[in-house]
Order: sequence, then C-alpha cells, then structure tokens
Amino acid sequence: MMLSLNCSFGMNKSFAAVLIAQFAPAYRCFSLGRQCLVKAVRELDRDVKKSCSVLGVNEDCSLQEVKDAFLTLAMKYHPDSGSASADAGKFDEIKKAYHTLRAFLSQDAPDDVSQVIEKDFKIKHTVPQHRQYLNLEGVGYGTPTQRQKQYDRYRVAQAANRVFEYRTSKAQPLDKTSLVQHDATLARQYKTTNAIERLVEDLIQESIAKGEFDNLPGFGKPLKSVTENPFVDSMTQRLNQVLINNGFVPEWVSLEKEINEAKQQVLKGLSDERAKLGPLPLNTEAKERWEAVLELYRKPVANINWKIDKFNMTVPLPSKQQLHFQLSRVSDKVLATSCEGKAETKASTQKAAADFDKGLLAFLLEKIKF
Repeated sequence: MMLSLNCSFGMNKSFAAVLIAQFAPAYRCFSLGRQCLVKAVRELDRDVKKSCSVLGVNEDCSLQEVKDAFLTLAMKYHPDSGSASADAGKFDEIKKAYHTLRAFLSQDAPDDVSQVIEKDFKIKHTVPQHRQYLNLEGVGYGTPTQRQKQYDRYRVAQAANRVFEYRTSKAQPLDKTSLVQHDATLARQYKTTNAIERLVEDLIQESIAKGEFDNLPGFGKPLKSVTENPFVDSMTQRLNQVLINNGFVPEWVSLEKEINEAKQQVLKGLSDERAKLGPLPLNTEAKERWEAVLELYRKPVANINWKIDKFNMTVPLPSKQQLHFQLSRVSDKVLATSCEGKAETKASTQKAAADFDKGLLAFLLEKIKF
C-alpha cells in the first residue's frame, strides 16, 4: 500500500512538472503582455494628463472643448501668426497634445461633424419636352447603335471627372475654422438636390394648365426672328446691337463700304474717259491720252489697295477678304467693254433705222393701192 502511494505521488509530481514545463512559456508571455498592457495604459494616462495640462482643459472635457482650446492656442503660438508669443516648439507641443486627446476622446465619443461636404452626383432633372431622346439620358445623335456608343463614352468621361473631383477634394486643405471634415454620405446627412428647380417647374406647369399665362403680351404670336451668330458670345452680340442701334458700325464694315465706293468711282471715271476715245485699235494720240488717264488714277488705286490690306486684317471671316485692285486688268476690261457696247449700240441703231424705212415703204404702198 505504501509502495503504491509513493508510486502515485511520484507520477503526480512528474505530471505536474510536465504541465509546468509545457505552460510556463505561455504563462510568461501572458504575464509579460499584462505588464506591457498595464505599462501602456499608465503611459497613455500620463500622456492624457500632460496633454490636458498643455491645452489647459479638464480631464473630463469634450472633444469640442479640446478643439476650441487648440484653436485659441494655435492662433497665439503659430509661427506664422505674427504675434509676439509665436513659438514653433510650443506650437508643435500643442499640436501633439491635441492629436493625443482627439485620439483618446474619439474612441468613445461620436464624431463631431464640424463641416459637411455634400456630394454632387451630377444628376440633374430634365423634363421630357426638353430632351431629344427619352432613353440614354438624351445623349448622342444618330442611330441607336451610334447613340449607345456615344452614351458609353459619356459615362466614362463622367466617371473620370468624378474620380478627379474626389481626389482633388481629398487633397484640398482644411478650412481655417474647421479641424475635421466628414463626407455627407458617411454622416448620413442627405439633402434633396434640385428641389427648388423641380418645385418651380411644377408651379410653372400648374399655372400654364390654369391659363394664368394667357394674358401675357404676345401670347399665341410667333417669336421675333433674331439673327444670331453662333460663333459670337451673347455679350459681344448685345454690345454690337447697341452700337448698331446708335449708328455705330464695326471698322471693317465701314472700310468695305469705302472700298466699294472708291472702286465704283474709278470704274466710272475710266468708262467716261474711254467714251471720249475712238474704237480699237487706238491710235498714238489716243494711247497717250489713255496712259495719262491711267497715271492719274494710280494714286487712288494705291489708296484703295491700302484700305484692302487694312480690311483683310480686321475682317473676322477669312471668306470676306478681298484681293488688290489691279488697274491694268481693269483698264483692259474697260477698253474691251466700251468697244463691244459701242458696236452693239451701232448695230441696234442701224437695225432700227432699217425697220423704220421698211415700215414707211410698206405704209406708202398700202396708201397707193387704195
């Protein structure tokens, strides 16, 4: 019996030794972790107390009180504040204390939303009567297949713009008076977008249905047709209309009028001088006289060409630009045209005289017969 007890006691002792050998590392780790946790809690408690003393707030303060204290001290000690008490080291200490208290208080307290950024999903209400097509948001033109491709490209462009706006909004600095910015979707503070536009549109449609707009001047009459240039903005067009109503015109318009009048004067003068000369070919005296006339008109033609150069530099449309006035070509044309005109006039005069003689002879013969 004694032997069995000794054996059992020896076995229990060895079993306990085995258990201690197996669980000793875990126990040591648990003890070490507990000591580290206690040490971290003590350090955090010490940091919190130190941060409270730096910011000058109580230990049971709220997050808003911490923010107000930080803003007050930051304006006082910030290096760029320009005050006499500006100190970069003191400001860094205040900033570190603020971050410590904010991290400690934000674990239990709810987020204090100081500024809410509303998301704009670019969804604008468009009434059906203002759409060209009812499907695909009215985007695109052409066949359904072409419109589907255009709509896909439109959606890709919209997505790229939203990604860019999201990244730029994240990169923007915080407002001067706000320390934390929260997204409206995360804060669940949604607002109805385009509510005013929809309400106004509904009121307008209701008034139209009641006939409240029937007594307006011009009701049922076509709109005044106003010619508008699609390549000119509305402000420039209004300014031009005001100038036109007051008798002012653009410089290129007045230049064009002067150029045309000067050309007509030169052509009329050449035609009058050509009428004084004989038919082609001209004799020596007529040629000298014609050359003198051309020499007389060279200076007005040079003035016309100078105005044409100025007109070409100021005219807004390239299609309205003009070529130089060629005196030699115009003189040749005037000489040929005057000769043809004189020949036609002479032929018509001879024909009229012959017809008159023929008619007179027939009239006399008829009288003789009677």
